[in-house]
Amino acid sequence: MTFVRHGMRAWRGDGYRGGLEAGPQTVTERRQHQPDDDEASQRMLHLARLQGDAYIDALGYLREQVATASPERRAGGYWIGYIVQPADDERERDADRAASSAARGIVRIGVTIRDAADGRFVPGLDVTVTITDAEGREVGSHDHPLTWDVVAHHYAHEWAVPPGRAAMRVVISLPSADRQDDAHLGRFDACTAIEFSDVMIPGEGTL
Repeated sequence: MTFVRHGMRAWRGDGYRGGLEAGPQTVTERRQHQPDDDEASQRMLHLARLQGDAYIDALGYLREQVATASPERRAGGYWIGYIVQPADDERERDADRAASSAARGIVRIGVTIRDAADGRFVPGLDVTVTITDAEGREVGSHDHPLTWDVVAHHYAHEWAVPPGRAAMRVVISLPSADRQDDAHLGRFDACTAIEFSDVMIPGEGTL
């Protein structure tokens, strides 16, 4: 496939393009330069998967920095995982602050959600997490808003949870973001739920 470079400069009224080679000018010429649908779809999927690979690498780094992280599990059109860290940690390696949060039972629980088709982070979701303790008692249920993370975006909330083992149920709503993948609107067309057992909540003696 031949790509026509249009450059970064704006058009001038006299048609000058700053010395860049001319692209197609007429409607007919533009159509002749457009790839067919299959070729365009393959190119777009390739670019999406490159973004997914980058997000997977970022998640790998993020998981190395936190107290607890889960293997991802497939549910519906997603790969879903979780990360748990002391609320004040913020990956600053401040042992005193991290220990203080753990002693108070305050942890930050994040949910990572990837598109199962291309690996990319999925934005625009309403994510609700419910936690039960080792005895099966419900600790609470909270919405997890989007966290724009410097390493890897995810959905997170700060919890007051007793340290030890717990279970976690994640419910994901339909995406609310505007979508331009009309050919794939059958994906993400239902709410999705998944449960994680044996979640280790860090605390004194568990960090």
